[in-house]
Amino acid sequence: MIRLLTLAFFVMAALPWAATAAAEPEVTVTLGAVPAEVRIGEATRLEVRVHARGGSIQNLELSDLKKYPELEIVSHQTIRPMQFSFGFGSGVQKESSLANVYILQPLVAGTYEFAPAVAKVDGKTYRSAPLTLVVLPASGGATGGSAAATDATIESDLSGARYDEHAFLRTVVEPEEVYIGQQVNVTVYLYVRLGLSPQSVVPSKPSMDGFWVHDDPVTNLQSQTVSVMGAHYRAFVLQRSAAFPQRSGEMTIGPPKVTFDAGGRSLFDARRRLDRVGVPVTVNVKPLPQPGPPDAVVGPHSIRASLDRTTVRTGDAVTLRVDAGGVGNVQELRVTLPPIVGARTLQPVIRDQQQFQGGILSGARTWEWILIAETPGVHTVPSINLHFFDPNTEEYGSASTDALTFTSHGAAKLSQPAIEPVDVGP
Repeated sequence: MIRLLTLAFFVMAALPWAATAAAEPEVTVTLGAVPAEVRIGEATRLEVRVHARGGSIQNLELSDLKKYPELEIVSHQTIRPMQFSFGFGSGVQKESSLANVYILQPLVAGTYEFAPAVAKVDGKTYRSAPLTLVVLPASGGATGGSAAATDATIESDLSGARYDEHAFLRTVVEPEEVYIGQQVNVTVYLYVRLGLSPQSVVPSKPSMDGFWVHDDPVTNLQSQTVSVMGAHYRAFVLQRSAAFPQRSGEMTIGPPKVTFDAGGRSLFDARRRLDRVGVPVTVNVKPLPQPGPPDAVVGPHSIRASLDRTTVRTGDAVTLRVDAGGVGNVQELRVTLPPIVGARTLQPVIRDQQQFQGGILSGARTWEWILIAETPGVHTVPSINLHFFDPNTEEYGSASTDALTFTSHGAAKLSQPAIEPVDVGP
């Protein structure tokens, strides 16, 4: 009797599991974007997911994703969480899920309508709700002080470029006419309509013969959306340089080159290795106006001088420091120290500092002279002059240090002869 009751109990306990196993699976399909309203250049996270309680997930699709090349797929991740099984015997119930997560970067403003995502479970089709993604125009202006291309329509006259409907290089020089020694900003852009793998980009710098060049390294490829001949491109800055022409006349900056991996705008398209070559650009370089100081540097500068002490013993040394700085190439700075009566001057130690901010190269050069007082008394360091030409005002200017003095006291130290004199008799 007890055995019969026990058997009946197990049979009754198994009935709900058997009924569940025979029932239709519970399936939920979701489609969403966070945020669902973004601006051009901002990223949004699009997720399509299916969750099934009972049954086996066979497929999950969002076909409309291929319909919008204006939504660049930056990354794609497929998530398959662990499957769980409950019950025993023929009453086993399984829970499983599948998700595709896309990071999208919109390139064109507009409203993007997505039809429902479709999942197939045990041969039966299930659908999500539709989705609307709104992309607003980019907020005005470039940020972070970068030299990226502005978000504006570019006319069909693309100076410094050979147009290509898929990808091309463009070299921009500003200004195109300068004085010898004046800074020219050289920026190389890569315009692409293809899906680009930034880590695959290998640029080659253009030749700049006849220029002294300071490069501003581009460590992280960033882009802005621009319109060229009615089509939307992403413009990447590949190179930024400050170039200073060393001679007058028409000077040429050579064509840049680049290789990169690209496909369509979707991860579904195969990647291929591409290369592009730009075009040379010219800069008109004018000589400095005459008459003018022959030793003038280009760009406004200032200069000052100081002594580390003003009183020494005769035969000891003082340090004269001269600091000159301003806008332009500090390596062109030259100063002349006039003779100092009663003191011997050693060769100076020279140090340079440079900085590139806001597209302008500036810096400072420091000279340090050791001055040895050879006679007692007051010694005068004459004023030191620095002449410059300001290309903005197209005028010459000058700056000078104040005259400095230091005093040495005590008798001069007489040097001992290397060989003692010998008294030779008649």
